[in-house]
Amino acid sequence: MGFFSKTRLKASDLMQQAVAYLVSKYDQAASVFTAASPFGQLLVVMANMAELVFTYITHTAEELNIETAQNAETIHGLSRLTGHDPWRGSSAYGAIRVKLNTNTNYIDGKYVIINNFTRFYISETGVSYFLNLNSDYVKLQVDNSEFITLNFMQGEIESQTFQSDGSPLQTFNPIIQSMTDHNNVAVTVNGEEWTKVDSLYDMPADDGFGSGNCFMAKSSVNVGLTIMFGNGDFGAIPPNGSTIVISYIKTNGSAGNTAFKDVTFNFTDSGIDESGAEINLNDILIIENYIPASLGSDYENPDFTKMIAPRTSKSFVLANPDNYVTYLQKYTQFTHIHAWVEKNDANIQDDGVVKLRLLPNIKKKLSPNQDYFDLPLSEFVLNTDEIKSVGRALYDSGQMLVNTDVEIVNPTLSRFVINVIIRYFDSANQISIRTDIRNIFSKYFLNINRTDIIPLSDLISLVEGIVGVDTCDIFFITEKNEQVFQDGYTYITTKTDNRNQEISVKNVIKRNIGDEDPRLGFDDFGNILIENDELCIPKGGWKDRYGNYFTPNPEIGKLGPLNIFFINSVDPSSYNQNLQARLNKLLKENN
Repeated sequence: MGFFSKTRLKASDLMQQAVAYLVSKYDQAASVFTAASPFGQLLVVMANMAELVFTYITHTAEELNIETAQNAETIHGLSRLTGHDPWRGSSAYGAIRVKLNTNTNYIDGKYVIINNFTRFYISETGVSYFLNLNSDYVKLQVDNSEFITLNFMQGEIESQTFQSDGSPLQTFNPIIQSMTDHNNVAVTVNGEEWTKVDSLYDMPADDGFGSGNCFMAKSSVNVGLTIMFGNGDFGAIPPNGSTIVISYIKTNGSAGNTAFKDVTFNFTDSGIDESGAEINLNDILIIENYIPASLGSDYENPDFTKMIAPRTSKSFVLANPDNYVTYLQKYTQFTHIHAWVEKNDANIQDDGVVKLRLLPNIKKKLSPNQDYFDLPLSEFVLNTDEIKSVGRALYDSGQMLVNTDVEIVNPTLSRFVINVIIRYFDSANQISIRTDIRNIFSKYFLNINRTDIIPLSDLISLVEGIVGVDTCDIFFITEKNEQVFQDGYTYITTKTDNRNQEISVKNVIKRNIGDEDPRLGFDDFGNILIENDELCIPKGGWKDRYGNYFTPNPEIGKLGPLNIFFINSVDPSSYNQNLQARLNKLLKENN
């Protein structure tokens, strides 16, 4: 088939080339090989089959390259060759505080026992959870009115049983029809729990005393679960005929996250009172949502796998800031992740500390009747409980270096207000325009990903696209600039390099401003300027230099984070006539 052009692999093109070759080779008329002839029909079939073969070859070649591959299983499989373990999902977890209510008529005796792994569901999410205690059970005393804290996880614990054949490097693939928690996998061999490690080289040699009782848990090519044991030199081999039980958590991923503390808990498992009788926990418990369920995430997206596989730590540890960013990007609760290590500054105590700045995904915190402007300021950064959850997730991963500390640093919140001046058409409804502006600005700030500026031009273009708006002007007022006018002075930070010590020393100088406007928070174009450690939010709760108070959230008839002023209206017909007259004048002047 050397006469075929490799750039023309369609069936019709292959057919034409074949006919041209046969006509030339055997000195026959082209009509002999039309589809009406038996030989022509054979050519049609063969040409179509050849096209399918070439299509398969082309697709196969593309699937061998992770950059061009399209099949999710192929992408995940190729990423395994780079040392990357595709994320299988993670269960949301949190904590509740419980105590017995004052009505003890349901209880026979002096206490109630709640077992570990007791199940419940949250009405607002519709998915199941279970208690994840540090002991087999907790005991609530009838005469104790204090709350106790109980950790929980989302999902269902499931196990599958296999039998060892005594061969080295045994591999088992449980059949699972849903996501599983990536970090929580347990394996027992004849009832004895074995240790989970990240690679074959982390398995000690089998010394006969249990030090080599290890296993690896990896994602299979379809984001399922693969369990592998050692070969004797690296890790122990489960004895022939031994029973292997693989336990994992089937999770709903991000569906298990709860953005609000006001949720309803319903226990599906019972407690046990002193007499041994089962008791409905919903009848006897007062429950507080102490740490809302968070950090649940879904299967790893293949596009994300393509991007992240080359950056994965080949040693399976969180060794540098990039590794932390890579790991935390698996979770969907953060819109921005920045990690760094501070060096060459005056504070040598933090040189070994990895610092993290994480911005929560505020979309997940909105209730159905809320928009961006309704969220309180505290929701824009991680609270203490969320910071603890991140620290726990990093610790549970088992990938942190022993001598590494992590510090989660919230950005500095800088508030500003937006003033919109509208010229509108006579026929337009001002209330409708106000509603449209608020809605479109809410969507804009929920989705903006810029970390340098907030451009005036973006907002102006959005407003001028609203029906009824002729033209508009927008300007910002920043809290920090107004505060300078109230204080009468500002601070200037400079750096002095000490080459001998290889550090930079910050010098803070107090300077009176007088009548000068320092324009803090703005660039030269009037855009909001975002500093490296800053999060700029349109939010009130402060006063300007003239004593005007901006309410935290928009309120009708009051100044707030979004102020809309209508200065005058334009008659649509006369307006259009004026536009046409101006256009005609411009055309005449340029001819």
